[in-house]
Amino acid sequence: TRYSFGFIFTEVELKPEERKKLLDNHNKYLAAFFDVKEPPTDYELEVLKESNEELKLCEEKGLVSLLINKTKGISSPDKKELLSCLLLVPYAYLFYVGAKKSAVVLFIISSALIFMIMAIKSLIPIPFFIELIIVYICLAGTYVSLTHKLLYLAFKERMKKVENETYEEAKLEKFKSLCPDKDKSQKSYIVSFVCLILICIIASFTFRDSGVFINLVKKGAFQSYPNVTVEELINAAIKKPKWEQIIAKDGNKYVNVSGDMYGMKVLIQFRINDIKGPKGDGPSWTWEVNASELDGQPMSIHGLADDLYQLYMANK
Repeated sequence: TRYSFGFIFTEVELKPEERKKLLDNHNKYLAAFFDVKEPPTDYELEVLKESNEELKLCEEKGLVSLLINKTKGISSPDKKELLSCLLLVPYAYLFYVGAKKSAVVLFIISSALIFMIMAIKSLIPIPFFIELIIVYICLAGTYVSLTHKLLYLAFKERMKKVENETYEEAKLEKFKSLCPDKDKSQKSYIVSFVCLILICIIASFTFRDSGVFINLVKKGAFQSYPNVTVEELINAAIKKPKWEQIIAKDGNKYVNVSGDMYGMKVLIQFRINDIKGPKGDGPSWTWEVNASELDGQPMSIHGLADDLYQLYMANK
């Protein structure tokens, strides 16, 4: 099988004369770089051919062309590369082929992208399913493109280390010696997955209490207590409150705050209302208490502001 644009798999079967031609002329350095066993399969020969053409194009056009996406870099016949991108750990494959510098660069880019996505999510809440699909497609596509470019740079760097060898056989042997033991490199996948999970946790924790609607509620105040913010009331009443903003199935926007109140689990939900601005030229956001729960049981929201204020005064 082979893939087109990194996602679609189709069968490949070469004619005997085509296979012989490709087998005689395939780039053995690329084969060694990607740990392709001799003799390559039809699929591997086709991918090596495409990568060799891209390699020549990159050499001809230069680094600027690579950076502005005029040339795409090289791709591996090993499906581990594609799977790494689809599993959102593209740097795992780069570590696997020994491209450590490129792997570190992609890890930094990947971490920055995750933090950026979490920051955007905190500002623009969208339904979870849609959010997940959009983020996944964007990340996977970006990772495929970046991995191809970084593989080219890593290959070029390794070729420079052997360019002074006089004989071709010695040059190829030295190149192979620079390639890592793939069996030992398998652990890079485990480490990469752990790093991905840690980055996601840190990013989620960093932006967990932020968001345009969360700040709207936090900085607001109940009409009966205009001099005390909702955040101050909540902090006094609830231990380690957790804030989140959502768009529910009914299409409405909500801010939930939950936590522990004297050994009981409490949840207070605020509904965000959008109204026309004073000149009718844009939305203006307001909020109101929508619901309240205590240990999972619905509670009346009547007098909630008074209850929170009494706890605020008691703990002041």
